[in-house]
Order: sequence, then C-alpha cells, then structure tokens
Amino acid sequence: MADHTLERLFVAGGGTFGRFRSAMGKVFASMERDWAENRPRVSCVPPGRYQLVPWSGPRFPNHWALTGGTVRLYPGPEAVRSAILIHAANRPTELEGCIALGTLQAGGSTILTNSRKAVRALFEELEDTPGEHWLTIIGG
Repeated sequence: MADHTLERLFVAGGGTFGRFRSAMGKVFASMERDWAENRPRVSCVPPGRYQLVPWSGPRFPNHWALTGGTVRLYPGPEAVRSAILIHAANRPTELEGCIALGTLQAGGSTILTNSRKAVRALFEELEDTPGEHWLTIIGG
C-alpha cells in the first residue's frame, strides 16, 4: 500500500494551495478550488482519506481519481461528489472540484506552472508502484 499526502496550506485568488507529497517522496505544489460546502464542480473535497484509482474518460483519458467517503467514481445515491480527478491546470478556475499539481511561483502567486510535467511524474509513480494507493488530505 502506498500512502500519499496533500496538506492544504493557504487560500488565495479563488484557490486552495498546498503541498502534495507522494509515497516515494516527490513533492509538488497542489491547487484546488476554495471550500464551498462540498458543492459539486465548485468546491474542493473535504479533508479525509481517499483511495486513488485509475480513471479514463473522454475528456481526461488515463488519469487517476479519488474515491471514498461521499466521493464516488460515478454519480449515484451515495455520491455527493463524483469524478474527482488529479489533472493538469494552471489556475483555480480551470478546476471543477479536482486537484492540480505543479510548481507554485514565489511571491504569493496563485498560478501553477509545470503542471503537465508534475502530473506525469506522479502518474508514472502510481503506475510503477503495485498495490493500492491512498491519499490523505489534511487541512482546509
């Protein structure tokens, strides 16, 4: 089992920013939408422990998604939220409740750079590490 951590550190510019540490020790900046009462498509997910599972859809093929608590892969009676993915993005407005990874520029910037590179590095680790993958989200 591989344990990954996302620690939410600050809110600015319509986003929640933090640090994602992979099970193998890779560190990325993380970006999500602000907390908005867990409303679909506009809020980050609640803190907690989620399983990371492979996901593929027309808009985001070959990605990874969160599942656990009230978050499911697909809409349904037990799902408050569904299809919460990790994918590339540069600004919080490019997210619909998902998580982006990248490099946060110094000086209080709220724009991620190198997002595709960071997401690719994490996905390679996830694919190369057998067993279950879990993400613990702390704070926020």
